[in-house]
Amino acid sequence: MLDYRVRSWSLLNLVNDIRERRLVPDAYFQRDLVWREIHKKDFIETILLGLPFPQLFISKGKVDLVEMKTVSCIVDGQQRTNAIIEFIDNRFSVSDKFFRDLDDIERTNFLKYEIAVIELDLENDDPQVQEIFQRINRTANSLRGIEKQA
Repeated sequence: MLDYRVRSWSLLNLVNDIRERRLVPDAYFQRDLVWREIHKKDFIETILLGLPFPQLFISKGKVDLVEMKTVSCIVDGQQRTNAIIEFIDNRFSVSDKFFRDLDDIERTNFLKYEIAVIELDLENDDPQVQEIFQRINRTANSLRGIEKQA
């Protein structure tokens, strides 16, 4: 039986963990980035409206005794986390507003937005991580259909 915990993370913590390489968004088993700008905009609008979205799956990784840190990886949620980072980095706008154009309250609310994260008690190279990824993403064919329409 697999051990896991459901936690709540702020977008600020998520982004900081990725930027500080405590969380790897593009593990070896991940697909290429496939979301087009319209998908990213729709997703960011979901956050700006305060609406929920499906949880992220993260493997907790193992302790690096040399670096004295743990490096986790995203099992499911790469497209979403990429959209969040690109929006914060002002690479695209939503409703004609880049992240920098939001007022202080809007930016703060965006960064404090809480997401559900399932932390899998697995090392990143555990075969179960890739199996979980494949099971979650078995709808890849329908995703490709959406990609063709956009």
